[in-house]
Amino acid sequence: MEYERGAENQPMDGNPSMSSPSASATHVARADCPHLADPEWEALQRLSAVIGEAAVATMLRTLSATEQHGVALGVIVKEQRDAAAAATASSETTPRVQSLKLHVSSYVGQEGEPLLRWLVEVDTAITARRIVDEPSKVAFTMSCLGGRARSWPYGRRLTDHTCFSTYAVFKEELRQAFEPPQNEFRSRAEFLDLQQGKHDVQRARYLVSNIVTNPIDEATKVVTFMKGLKDEPVKTYLFREYPSTLEAAITLAMQEEFSLKQAKLNANAPRMAPDWGPIRCYRCGNTGHFARECTATVHLAGGRRGDAGHRRAAVPSERDSRCTKPDDKPNLVILKVGLKRAGSLRALVDPGASNNFVRLESLPKLNFEEVKTPRSVLEVRLAPDATVQTEKRVVRVRFSYKHRVFVEDLIVLDLDDKFDLVLGMPWLARHDPVINWEKRTLVRFGRGATESDGSGSEAHAPR
Repeated sequence: MEYERGAENQPMDGNPSMSSPSASATHVARADCPHLADPEWEALQRLSAVIGEAAVATMLRTLSATEQHGVALGVIVKEQRDAAAAATASSETTPRVQSLKLHVSSYVGQEGEPLLRWLVEVDTAITARRIVDEPSKVAFTMSCLGGRARSWPYGRRLTDHTCFSTYAVFKEELRQAFEPPQNEFRSRAEFLDLQQGKHDVQRARYLVSNIVTNPIDEATKVVTFMKGLKDEPVKTYLFREYPSTLEAAITLAMQEEFSLKQAKLNANAPRMAPDWGPIRCYRCGNTGHFARECTATVHLAGGRRGDAGHRRAAVPSERDSRCTKPDDKPNLVILKVGLKRAGSLRALVDPGASNNFVRLESLPKLNFEEVKTPRSVLEVRLAPDATVQTEKRVVRVRFSYKHRVFVEDLIVLDLDDKFDLVLGMPWLARHDPVINWEKRTLVRFGRGATESDGSGSEAHAPR
């Protein structure tokens, strides 16, 4: 806004010949407002740039001197507020860090409780909670104590409220009260005589953490840790790698232990049975079927050879089946098992049988008890082209062989009179017998054999 500085002595309603009506209506000279101070006049000049010169001129002509002072003062205050707001918005503000309330376990002062580790936990919580003043640090630490350790500081404050002047003093007195005497010395001696035994490899880290005053150098830590390991592949691996720090040694040991455990799990995983070629029958010598499915004719009579899976109806007649005695055939493994009631019974060891069986007519000679099983129909395969169905009945039988007592669950079938018992894969898997298949004799029971008991575990019940 341009002001008429040359008309300083001309009144606002001066001679029209000297100032035109339009110019006097839109222009105000400094001399027309002698009552305004320079800052007030400058504020009105700045206001005219916002609302226009004519509006300011009209305002000055209509308002009294007091009101003009108020308008100018209001402009100045508004400008100061705007400047302060702009400065606050433009200045870089530091983001406020939120406090984190960490949970601290209670320390009760029992023997074997690691006080130094607990103090580290408290220091971490104090930093996370942004506690800065010393009394608040002491109060927070006292609130995390428990048991007799909690009663100790409050008992001290009953007699002297200012006994814990700083947080450092409180920690030092707490260590003197509850830390075992010569704790560092004992931890150092225990670490230098470190032996893994049944302990975890991280036990070395715990022992080292208790040595604060005079720490052990890293080379001594690594050598002591490696010498104390068990003589296993982990120790050999560490001596081959030779880490430079204790933390690196513990990490490598843990990784190697994990790798060894995974390797053992993979080695013990079930694998597919090897393919030994075509199936060979031990009775006739031909391939393609098991001995229990053999239908080869005998030399003395024209009957069919029976087996564990053959029922009486599956052979031409009972008289013909008796013409072939198993003792005359050296290619079958037959055991004479002892009973409490009778002298002995004939038991066929058949690796091809999926269950253990007993002949129905032989039950009166046995010491057995019924096993409760759901009522169902059992389908038995007698030969490649013959199957029979019968109601499933399971009995628990006690018998002995070579001073070894067995309690087995057997399925009752109407078999022929060649065998009284058929001991299939469940019996073989449970007792792990060593069999000389050339001589067809049972030599001994393997190391993986399971001892029989009177309970007859359900794990070995026939399906």
